[in-house]
Amino acid sequence: MLRFAAVLCLMTTGALAQEDDPMALQRCVWRCLADSPGAASAEYNECVARLCTEGGSTSDAGTTSSSPTSIAGTWRGGIAADGRTVFAGVDSPAGDGSGLFYMCDTAGQSYLMLYAADAPPGAFHLDVAGQRYTLNFDMARQQLTSNIAPRQGVLSALASGSSVSVVNPLGDRLLQVGLGNSRSTLEQAYSACGS
Repeated sequence: MLRFAAVLCLMTTGALAQEDDPMALQRCVWRCLADSPGAASAEYNECVARLCTEGGSTSDAGTTSSSPTSIAGTWRGGIAADGRTVFAGVDSPAGDGSGLFYMCDTAGQSYLMLYAADAPPGAFHLDVAGQRYTLNFDMARQQLTSNIAPRQGVLSALASGSSVSVVNPLGDRLLQVGLGNSRSTLEQAYSACGS
């Protein structure tokens, strides 16, 4: 409960991303989340793109830097609608409801999910930090999912990279998102699932 209270306090700080403060980006994203209807909303994605990315504002005055824009995406975590599955993941910056999520539960299930993906099942490539990981995604649990052990392979890369591209079996890029906050969000999921 204390951790949740600390998160709520940080959401109201209003500080924006600055290079000398490693938590500034996270506070910026939390601010956008607090000022929007939710992480799947267009308002939230626009706010993150405008205020929290490298190409976005670096002060409350709304000035824009000339550095290139990074890939938007900050991971979030929680409990799925079933009340027992823990998730850690990121929504597509396109605001179309799709996203990449790690899911687990205390019964030992552990998998990656391509939520609301418009693609056939098959071998997907996840490109993270110059490495390509190929995973078979099947239509299971009403979404495209791939069973994966906690803390292994691509999950370790997702926890340490800066962005991930997901390429579908047809060779088209399905999703490209940032990995902001992925390490701590994945660690919280592993802890909640006992892994």
